Amino acid sequence: MLGYRRTGSASLATPSCWPKPLSTRNGFRGTCYQAAGWQALGQTQGFERCGQDFYLDTQHPKELWVRPLGPKELEQLRAPVLAPQLQGPGRPLPPAVPIATGQMDSLWSFVLAYLTDPRKPRGVRHPIASLVCLAALAVAAGCQGPHAIAEFAHSLNHGQRRRLRCRPRPGKPREFEVPSERTFRRLLKVIACEQLRQSFSAWMAHLDPEPVRVVHLDGKVIKNAEAAPAALAHDPDLVAAAATVDTPTDLQKPKAEKALTLVNFQTPQQR
Repeated sequence: MLGYRRTGSASLATPSCWPKPLSTRNGFRGTCYQAAGWQALGQTQGFERCGQDFYLDTQHPKELWVRPLGPKELEQLRAPVLAPQLQGPGRPLPPAVPIATGQMDSLWSFVLAYLTDPRKPRGVRHPIASLVCLAALAVAAGCQGPHAIAEFAHSLNHGQRRRLRCRPRPGKPREFEVPSERTFRRLLKVIACEQLRQSFSAWMAHLDPEPVRVVHLDGKVIKNAEAAPAALAHDPDLVAAAATVDTPTDLQKPKAEKALTLVNFQTPQQR
């Protein structure tokens, strides 16, 4: 969709299938590319990719030039969802972080204040607050199981890992490590549930100090259950409660006349 050229010295790690770097900005101004319709986006920071999650500072920034390969290519790139014919067969991306990056510091502080590390001090590599924050953010993003939690943790950039106080990599002052799947599995077996509840409730109350006025109930239809008798028309309390519901009765799921199991998740702060 976009052709690109990078000006700068060639790298030994650059695959042969990539466009060959041209010349440095100090030597040429890219006049021929401007005449051919190319646009300069600016210079890189001088890092090159080495392995899956390592970057080397080559101290040779390159200038990036792009050019659309068709009349409608820019419109397709600006679309909220990429067209199916342009989507590759790669693996699905990990879910996005459910909170803003600036809120990670407060989450870590509350978890650290309320949580006690149940592990033995010897051999501990990752702080307990960092582990719990990573797992909590992964679950809030929709991850299920230690494997998905570990993949979510590895998808975070180093700036997000730094805010969660992850373990620094030796010799890499701006890079941070995240735990493996086995570490999350061991943690979930020994963590104190009541301390988790207290830390998360206090953190949510810090973000939203207003008292919670609505309690949401989760209902499940019982399998092979007979339909319950209609009681809405005979109970004035149910009639008054139904009048406050904005959703029409035919759109409510599950149906009100079915036998239900109600699950009420309630804490003293109703969070």
